[in-house]
Amino acid sequence: MDTPSPLAEGLVRRIEDAASELLGIPFQHLGRSRRGLDCVGVLVTVASEVGLSDYDIRTYSHRARGHELLGYFGAQMDHISMRDLSAGDVLVTRDEDEALPCHCGIVVRRPGGLGFIHAWARRRRVVESLLSEWLPWAVRAYRFRTDPEEVL
Repeated sequence: MDTPSPLAEGLVRRIEDAASELLGIPFQHLGRSRRGLDCVGVLVTVASEVGLSDYDIRTYSHRARGHELLGYFGAQMDHISMRDLSAGDVLVTRDEDEALPCHCGIVVRRPGGLGFIHAWARRRRVVESLLSEWLPWAVRAYRFRTDPEEVL
């Protein structure tokens, strides 16, 4: 796999800022507004707000499972290795009790390490966690495409 170029510093800051502005918004399955978001809604909202993509999907169940979810991400982002994961990238995980991918969020820089901003149904809102808490359940990492011709 060829690793895409790292995101430009200015774009990373815009992604981090846009994701941080969503903290505290209530969890809502298929939510795409400040009234409510789900984990995919966080990605869709951030990508739209920073001008990367207006792509959206709303055809998944409350417990989106399986590799179909990865196909949605692969349509808009480049798959990267876990060792190349950095701020501004997207991490797809499984839950502790799940074998298949079912959750996602955005990696952000914080003092002392990396964070993970995601809409978490268990917490009923958009939250920030330590990235290290989610890495044991990591399934795949993605980087937003910045070449408009590569975005559907």
